Amino acid sequence: MLSQRKASEELAALSYLEINNLSFCTDVESFGVIAKFPDYKFTADKEVLLYCELDNYVSEKSKDGKGFETQLQGSYEVVDASGKRVADQSLPLDSHVCRNKRRDYFIAYRIYIPQKIEPGKYSLKLTVEDVKGRKFGQSQIPFQVQ
Repeated sequence: MLSQRKASEELAALSYLEINNLSFCTDVESFGVIAKFPDYKFTADKEVLLYCELDNYVSEKSKDGKGFETQLQGSYEVVDASGKRVADQSLPLDSHVCRNKRRDYFIAYRIYIPQKIEPGKYSLKLTVEDVKGRKFGQSQIPFQVQ
């Protein structure tokens, strides 16, 4: 089992960063335990939590040797129904050190629907960079502005 886990970790480090279960939420308790909005219809300047789960990220031995460090840098853009970008934002670096290598990872970003946005259909495109693994992952989620 140990050999299989080590091989799986090495393959994950070589694979693309995956972003799964992208959701707009009102509350995030822990990995997979979230309260989603009943529908993704918002008003301009609405505060929401953007939740995602990540796979195939890289954790490296920390400098002090007491754990494993993971660093993920997110950003997003909002595009309208024709694909035109109407907003974009860099997100804070998510950096964690754990005693053991993580087997699951989630991030909950606090974001705002843009202040100056017309009613209509949009998509939020999330990009996350695995700083240690030097790779990117992307996912998108549709929503409406009323």
